[in-house]
Amino acid sequence: MAVCVIHGSVCYPQQCVLSTAVCVIHSSVCYPQECVLSTALCVIHGTVSDCGPLPNISHAEPQGDTKEQQSFSVGSTVTFSCVPGYTKRPFLSDTIQCLTNSRWSSLPEFCGRSCPRPPSVKFALLSPEDQRQNFYAVNTTVRYICHPSHENTTDQPPTSTCLDNLTWTEVPELCQMISCPPPPAIAHGQHSGNSSQEFVFGSITTYTCEPGLELVGQDTLLCTTDSGDNGTWSGAPPTCRGEHHPLLTPIPSSQSSPSPALCSCWADNCS
Repeated sequence: MAVCVIHGSVCYPQQCVLSTAVCVIHSSVCYPQECVLSTALCVIHGTVSDCGPLPNISHAEPQGDTKEQQSFSVGSTVTFSCVPGYTKRPFLSDTIQCLTNSRWSSLPEFCGRSCPRPPSVKFALLSPEDQRQNFYAVNTTVRYICHPSHENTTDQPPTSTCLDNLTWTEVPELCQMISCPPPPAIAHGQHSGNSSQEFVFGSITTYTCEPGLELVGQDTLLCTTDSGDNGTWSGAPPTCRGEHHPLLTPIPSSQSSPSPALCSCWADNCS
């Protein structure tokens, strides 16, 4: 069906065949009877309808050199960009079109003030849903999840809020490094840790056996986590196998053999 416009009002295609009408197809003047084509625009008195200058869009400016243009034909589209300090809101259109009624299509306010991406912290990761965002309006609060090597010390997740000055509040350090208990002791062997050491997530301890014994099992254990909350060692400790020979305490040389006098006394020959 043809689009016929008379004095800015949509009319029936049949009216386009009036002798006083001028038919325009793709901006070219054509015969009145061609106005019944779906691509035709028919106007009265030889003036092609248009939308005039661009409307003002809050916090946005038109792209290209269209800002000063005073006339736009029906079907024209213009795309706007947010001015510095403002960011395009997701899922909102930034383009307007000149309609057949010589009016611009409506355009919701698509530019707003947004904080930059939330800060990164060593003890937590930004939640997946907040990572997917690209617009953080003032008063938006994002949530963090403790890093796998850390555990939450409270029942609330760390958060940060976008302030009016477009900065983020400090992320509270509610996550602490996961730690393991001291490594298990083994008979006739030892591990590389010490009693005053804190075994945090990722710590490694190595086992060795006393001389002459064979170490059976993994000689190295890793501090890890099985639930995301509690630290645990990566496996069972090894064992030391073989015949155990305790080291004898050497006898001082002065006591290694009895003196001659003692010998004669022991031999009942004391004088």
